[in-house]
Amino acid sequence: TNWAVITAGATLSFVFSNPNNPHFAIPINTILVSIFLFMEARRFRYYEVWANRVRVLETGYFAPMLSHRTIPPDKEWAEHISADLITPHFTISEWEAVGRRLRSNYLWIFILLALSWTLKVYIHPVPAENFAEFVDRAHVGLAPGWLVIVAGATFNLVIFFIAFSTLKLRDSSSEVLPLEDFE
Repeated sequence: TNWAVITAGATLSFVFSNPNNPHFAIPINTILVSIFLFMEARRFRYYEVWANRVRVLETGYFAPMLSHRTIPPDKEWAEHISADLITPHFTISEWEAVGRRLRSNYLWIFILLALSWTLKVYIHPVPAENFAEFVDRAHVGLAPGWLVIVAGATFNLVIFFIAFSTLKLRDSSSEVLPLEDFE
């Protein structure tokens, strides 16, 4: 997330520092932020593996050991951890991890980049007088402005779709739940 925020800030500082600086640096940075999103989702999946193991230790070993009611330790927790150490697996899908990271941080970064791109195209070098001029300014190289706008809108719609379609995915087992719900 830090890299995404820093590159977005640097890109926006560059683009808005001079009216002659190109607006297409923002979509390029959006692609870079997308790469950071998938990198962070991968790291989040590894975090979930470790969080799951810690939660099993908490509920199966530490809770009975520290309880004043002298609960006998459940031996299934040791079987669970040893099986997971022998054949490790992710406890969360790639899409659930991407959705969670999007909703927590990255959605706001993508919204900022999209609004900034729109503002840059509209105001530089002078404010556009009509929508046709705005579309004409949006061109990038040989790609016409309408194609750039459609591609940007499609990308952002897909981002929102992924963020909200993964809301119901709850594969992660390291959520803080009572022991009976955890099992």
